[in-house]
Amino acid sequence: MKANKIDFAQRMLFTLVLCFFSASGYSQTITINADSYQQVFEGVGGTGDAWLGHWRSQSPAHKDQAARMIAQDINLGWIKNYINDRPQDNPAAYDNFVSFANEIKQYVPNVKVQITVNDLPDEYEKKNNDGTSKKGEIDDTIPNVYTQVGDYYFDVLKAFYDRGLTVHELDLLNEPGGVDKAIRKGRQFTDSFNRLRNRINSNNVPMPKIAGPSHWSVEGAKKWLDEWQTNLPAAYNNLDIVTTHGYREGWNVNKYRAIYNNTNLPFYNNEQTGKLQPDDPLHAVFGDSAPDYISNV
Repeated sequence: MKANKIDFAQRMLFTLVLCFFSASGYSQTITINADSYQQVFEGVGGTGDAWLGHWRSQSPAHKDQAARMIAQDINLGWIKNYINDRPQDNPAAYDNFVSFANEIKQYVPNVKVQITVNDLPDEYEKKNNDGTSKKGEIDDTIPNVYTQVGDYYFDVLKAFYDRGLTVHELDLLNEPGGVDKAIRKGRQFTDSFNRLRNRINSNNVPMPKIAGPSHWSVEGAKKWLDEWQTNLPAAYNNLDIVTTHGYREGWNVNKYRAIYNNTNLPFYNNEQTGKLQPDDPLHAVFGDSAPDYISNV
């Protein structure tokens, strides 16, 4: 579907609001013009990390104002977070997101929650020569590592549930690389998934929808799905939602259509695409002036 101006402005706002809160926010005044697809935030600094920390640094009045803008005013449907620690190792990561979610839920009580668990605890991951972890790369020489990863998924879900927050969608990957990795990483959707399901069935924790592969390229996502359907159908069959990013071919409707034509699963573009291309339907609306956007596909 073709996104309209308001849809574009709304989607960009959520990304930008989380990025542009600064620690000096107590004196800030933040305004938005919902009739424009391009926004200027007055009196705020730019950040690239620790977004929840910056959110929490705001005064109660400014947090409430921001929560209303990104939730009530634009009717936000989802909130998302990345988790890469066990709850016992970093409880603040869980507490802070739940606090943020509860502030949003004041205005959208039924907002849904997506958690991405691509970055695993270090002991499950391969190591670089300097001993640091290769993020998102499971060390499959560890005995029963995929079972342990399934236990970790359960621990994440239970930690949020125990804090009063239900996770509706669990995204197991994030920009996982070339299709040559699809079978090995697909085991997270088979072995780890089966372990998670068994733990869910014996505990009072809701089972989320399972999403993936969140490839950085729309065409790459299609290649992963093809590989799973052909050579690891159990991974494809355990998938509830197809996700992709749009940094490559994110403006090409035919690339999205190729996925639609080959699956009956719900489909999300869950990260913003690049500069509008001439063949994008939105180009006629925005021209070359929009640096990036999230496509409503």
